[in-house]
Amino acid sequence: MDTNQTHQALTQPEARQRLLEGWLPLAEEASRQYGWNLNSDSLEALILRAAPGLAQSRTVLEARLSLWVAYQRYGSNEDA
Repeated sequence: MDTNQTHQALTQPEARQRLLEGWLPLAEEASRQYGWNLNSDSLEALILRAAPGLAQSRTVLEARLSLWVAYQRYGSNEDA
């Protein structure tokens, strides 16, 4: 997924929904594993913040790193 496709996924409701649904299981697992205990709104915000990195991820480890970096940068603050 290139930058244009990532932007499109964040701005088009159907694409955004697919993005969230696709990454939600990994984000939920990371939240449990790392002790973030994020609620559904915070998980959604985390996925959207991490979307550019997730789009470039070639492995699950890289995707986890994208989520971890997004969490470290913004925490669970949905307004960041």
